[in-house]
Amino acid sequence: MPEQNVELSHSGIKISYLRFLSDSATGQIVILAAIASYYLPLFRSPLRPALGIAASTEIKVLVAVLLVLLASPLGLAINATSWFLLSWLQVWLQKIWLLKRFPLMKSLREEFQTDLTVEYFNLSESNWYSRSRFIKQTLHLYQPYIINRIDHIRGIRTFFRNLALLILIYCVVRCVIDIRAGSYDFGIIVLLGLIFLFSIPMIIGSLLAFHYTSHVLYVSYILMVKSGRQYVLDENFEQDVVAALSGDLETNSSS
Repeated sequence: MPEQNVELSHSGIKISYLRFLSDSATGQIVILAAIASYYLPLFRSPLRPALGIAASTEIKVLVAVLLVLLASPLGLAINATSWFLLSWLQVWLQKIWLLKRFPLMKSLREEFQTDLTVEYFNLSESNWYSRSRFIKQTLHLYQPYIINRIDHIRGIRTFFRNLALLILIYCVVRCVIDIRAGSYDFGIIVLLGLIFLFSIPMIIGSLLAFHYTSHVLYVSYILMVKSGRQYVLDENFEQDVVAALSGDLETNSSS
């Protein structure tokens, strides 16, 4: 798997692309939103008059530097929270794109032969997630270069899930503020509008997850056919997948 750590060097701070997409970018959005709310009425009125804080230029620069350094751990916390709260919804949407045939998805399904791989691996609503997950982890372990080439898709998928969580949190906070201020009708309109905005990144994230899974399944299908396995039996699924994707051709031929 690609290196995902944050590194400090004489040339600056180095952050892997996957880490930036899944963690740092989300933290930076929160920081930018906090700065914007200080000057703009994101919460009905700017926070600047309410806080009444006057700071020198040096203090502002110091705070800005500290916020940049906190972007990654803040984004990591948001990433973990979004996974806990929203991963089920992303997985449910991904199941729909994978197992149902929508006309708008026809070109993508044909590119990665989704119908063929679903049939080859005997994927169903009850086992598609566990089996596709097992295949992904096997590729991560034995053929990491294949996964590394498309890891950016996984990072973007995580970014959109995190973005959906931030929009959801803003929905709740803004609605509570508007209702407490007596603007019930306006608060409900804002809530409905923001829920609509919440659904957009969730759908995009699930489509990216479908793209990622379809790619992995198709590559795995090619490798397994190359190893001589024209079909996969349910009772030998794990053994066949590991034997083929690990490049254990001697085991393949003997079986």
